[in-house]
Amino acid sequence: MDDNSNLGIGNISENGRNAYDLHQVIRYRLALDGIKPEMLTFDFSPPTQRGSQPLAQIERLEQET
Repeated sequence: MDDNSNLGIGNISENGRNAYDLHQVIRYRLALDGIKPEMLTFDFSPPTQRGSQPLAQIERLEQET
């Protein structure tokens, strides 16, 4: 493969797709919480399941004062 090419998410291992799903969930939560202001518009897209495992559930915990 060329340096700029990739197999696409559908053509990687099951573990890779499950890892990508987890990455999507974390990226989405960070975007919603405004943790990283430089986030891109696709970061605000709800995650879609690509792997065999259900999408992880994540919620923001408030810091104690």
